Amino acid sequence: MHVKINFKSYICVGCDSCVLMCPVNAITLINFKVFFDCSKCIKCKFCEFVCPMGAIEIQD
Repeated sequence: MHVKINFKSYICVGCDSCVLMCPVNAITLINFKVFFDCSKCIKCKFCEFVCPMGAIEIQD
């Protein structure tokens, strides 16, 4: 499954809410920077819904 993630890193505050919500561990946080493993993503959009800054958009 090909997943396109629109991530606005310039507004991300590194809170790790998205990391904690991801059921497949497709998101990691290193030095307050978010990294996505698109090969693991199942498009549940939990990360998108939980991000307090609106920095994540999973595109259909």
